[in-house]
Amino acid sequence: MRRLFVILIACVFMFSDLTIAVNALNDEEFEKIPYVISDTVDYDEVNPQISGKENRYFYKYDIGKPIYSAYSTLDDCQKKIYNSVVNAPIGTLTVTINFAKNEFMYSNFNGTYLGEVMNAICLDNPGIFYYGGYSISNGYLYSGGTSFSKMDYTITLSDTSTYTSSNIAGYYESLISGMKSISVDLSNRYNFVKSVHDYLCNNVYYPDTNSSDYIGNAHDAYGAIVEKRAVCQGYADAFKLICDYYKIPSVCLTGTGNGGAHMWNAVQMDDGNWYLLDLTWDDQESSGTFYDFFLVGLNTVDTYFGGNAFSVSHISDGAPNLPVLPYSNVKYSQTQHNTEFGATYNSLAKKDGRYLIRSPFDVEYSNTYYNGMYVEIENPVTNSDFTVPSGTGGNSEVWTLVLLGDCDGDGLADVSDFSEAVNRVMANSDIGDAYDMAADMNCDGYLDVIDLAMLSVVANELDTEIVIQ
Repeated sequence: MRRLFVILIACVFMFSDLTIAVNALNDEEFEKIPYVISDTVDYDEVNPQISGKENRYFYKYDIGKPIYSAYSTLDDCQKKIYNSVVNAPIGTLTVTINFAKNEFMYSNFNGTYLGEVMNAICLDNPGIFYYGGYSISNGYLYSGGTSFSKMDYTITLSDTSTYTSSNIAGYYESLISGMKSISVDLSNRYNFVKSVHDYLCNNVYYPDTNSSDYIGNAHDAYGAIVEKRAVCQGYADAFKLICDYYKIPSVCLTGTGNGGAHMWNAVQMDDGNWYLLDLTWDDQESSGTFYDFFLVGLNTVDTYFGGNAFSVSHISDGAPNLPVLPYSNVKYSQTQHNTEFGATYNSLAKKDGRYLIRSPFDVEYSNTYYNGMYVEIENPVTNSDFTVPSGTGGNSEVWTLVLLGDCDGDGLADVSDFSEAVNRVMANSDIGDAYDMAADMNCDGYLDVIDLAMLSVVANELDTEIVIQ
């Protein structure tokens, strides 16, 4: 019955304007579209019946927001505020968010609720380094009595003594340029993480808290990468900024280190587990770079800093925007790397048949990475093959690239791909080759009208070239 239903609906699409694929779904229905590009979920483990806030990512049309992010802990209203701030042009200090009646609950708008959003923005986006606080004002219209029909919130990000509206763009350009100039080892994920750790430890210094160096940008990624000075937050933000650029899943964690306010990192390695790092403590300057807190587990005991387990010396503050992650209890072993294909951010490894599936929506970077290793693909379109060390022992294996939306193999997501997808839906609702996989926009293993609706958004509204990362 399912296949017959799909074919009948697809026929309607064939004889209608292409935009009908989008109009066929109202906002409420569109909310239910599963989208499963994620590092932490295997292709075959996705359960369309999952519900609950912790799995909200699978049911929202939120592209490029990984489930390990602070963003994933927010509710829908908070996410709208988050997206409005994060998607504003760099240096924007005033953002107005328009809410319809059914999008917000006025009683929620208190300092704690809004503070969670701003905290999530800071944790996820080390590139937004330039504001020292925020204020919120609102206006509203009545539909009768005391019932709100609309609410507009204006968030003003305050200037700091270092960053002002007139110089933020220049600072940001210097930060990104400096970050890109750092030489990292892309031979595998372990060597990548180690090279970033070593670079920051060897090139950044912790300023004297009684000197002028301690203020301003010592607390952010700019201070660490450009000024080469940073306190713990600067080290952690710089590490995440670099990992984000190379599509390596990482987070910043806050809490206490031996009783004092502190920030450190966690990163997902190619075995699927999350490991902890404290670059600030590993950087002992005149004494050299240490590895007591490099890719350790919760129970790993340090050698030179008191002989405590990491979970004893580092206590998370339990802030609402810290995602719950599967941390390893033991230190990462170098022998583990390249034993299994590990997808990077915004990609998905389907091990059955060895496919790397890429999202068409995140087009900022042009390189493809596998386990933190740059992969050179001669013809980067759907059905391109590339060879990487994978499987037990890191043996060479051939994998096939799939760019979602590129159903005809030309590297674009356009109306011709929509037509090709319609033909494939009509012919067969099951997934066969790489081109079928490219048409399966929600990665649920079936070709149906939901995929056509999602592809139409890309082809007609975004009108974007698919750039592999």
